[in-house]
Amino acid sequence: KPLDQNKGGTYEFAFHQDNYYALRGQDGHTWDEKVFLDDSKTFQSWMAFSETTLENGTLWVIPGAHRFGLLDHDRESKAGFDATKDKRVDASTKIPVCLKPGQLLVFSGLLPHGSGVNTSKSTRKIYQFSTAVKGGRP
Repeated sequence: KPLDQNKGGTYEFAFHQDNYYALRGQDGHTWDEKVFLDDSKTFQSWMAFSETTLENGTLWVIPGAHRFGLLDHDRESKAGFDATKDKRVDASTKIPVCLKPGQLLVFSGLLPHGSGVNTSKSTRKIYQFSTAVKGGRP
């Protein structure tokens, strides 16, 4: 079931951890758990090429939830793997990350995050990339 968004829409992408996709996704056997469970060895980035707003589906994060480590995810959610299955994750604490063009958000691959539906007439353009220390994947 998709999560409700503040303005009444549904999330295109459920709250999830990028490192969960790496470790429990289709090719999870090829990733080193010692690297992807250590916040000091991986990070995710979201760079805005256009403004990201509530209306165009900006990223939402659940601050502090990365401290719980790798969370169990609902793999059957229509909005993607959903980390709010874990009772320690309180989605009511979510905050939007609205960015101006050129701004960069850097965050842990264990931080639950999701993006909303673009209900605006503009396009949201971002570049997302992940970085890990050498040895994260053979």
